[in-house]
Amino acid sequence: MKKGIYAENEVNGKKHRIGMKHGEDKPEDEKEQDGDNIVRIKQYLSELNDLELQRLLQVSNQEHVKFHALQELKKRQNERERKYSRIRSEARSVIQGHKRISRLPEEAESGRIEGGTRNVEASCLIGRSKGTISQDTRQLKQSQELRLEEWARHEKIWFDHADIRKNWVRYDNGTSVEAEVYYFVETKTVRKVFHYDAVDYNCTPMDFIDNRISIHNALFSETKYKLVGVTKTKKGFAFVLEQPYIEGEKMTEKEIEEFMDSIGFPNHAGTYHWNDYYAVGDMHAGNILKSKDADDNMNVFVIDPIPRLNTLYNENIKYLPFNVI
Repeated sequence: MKKGIYAENEVNGKKHRIGMKHGEDKPEDEKEQDGDNIVRIKQYLSELNDLELQRLLQVSNQEHVKFHALQELKKRQNERERKYSRIRSEARSVIQGHKRISRLPEEAESGRIEGGTRNVEASCLIGRSKGTISQDTRQLKQSQELRLEEWARHEKIWFDHADIRKNWVRYDNGTSVEAEVYYFVETKTVRKVFHYDAVDYNCTPMDFIDNRISIHNALFSETKYKLVGVTKTKKGFAFVLEQPYIEGEKMTEKEIEEFMDSIGFPNHAGTYHWNDYYAVGDMHAGNILKSKDADDNMNVFVIDPIPRLNTLYNENIKYLPFNVI
């Protein structure tokens, strides 16, 4: 009479039918249960954000959970790298002139490129995002901010605001509602932590890139902005911009009017100036400096205006849907 693993009974008969040896494998129903558990674990992990997954890796004592959490993080990292590689390639084609962005007039698009590689990449990243009937401005802003933050962290251009305040030399007096200004003596530049929607709540990150960086650079190249990164302060999301440091004297209102007229802005109302194509606001004495060069020529530097396309007075001027062609 057979005994043990050779006994002719119901259990061993089942094991024999599925090709198992006693004690060496699990029944099929248990395998299925384990498979279902893995599916549930993967589904649960896929619903966690990266920070939550990293915390789980630190606190979990279940090796199989840690394994799948690590796999999920690696999968996301690979997906992001593929996505951002495409963004880098697209931006490089624009900068090299093989492609162009059809959003602003051609001369203004040159200002986008003058804003640096990161400015073009950020444009390609969020330029195609659009609001829907059910999506208000706040939701569109949040969506663009989240995409920019994820991209900046991946590309190592996310600045911790506490580190900025600790390690950079503050230059401004702290009264500006828009920007914190820091001076870099080695490069004779300033970096500005710019709260993009401080003046206009309806301004989106893409609006800021279009107007405050790209159009600014096209109109006032002597004080062009370069996008170097992004951060978040107590006030909210902010761009980190670099600009040449300018020393000079403030101009009078009459001098500002004469200067703007000389560069093709014949219309003005207070600090607001415009022509058929562009409108420039906030042109007060604090934003415009004059200084003489080595040849005693007077130069004017427009530091921090608020430019945009003149869609108000010219119906033929408009922001086109973002596209790279």
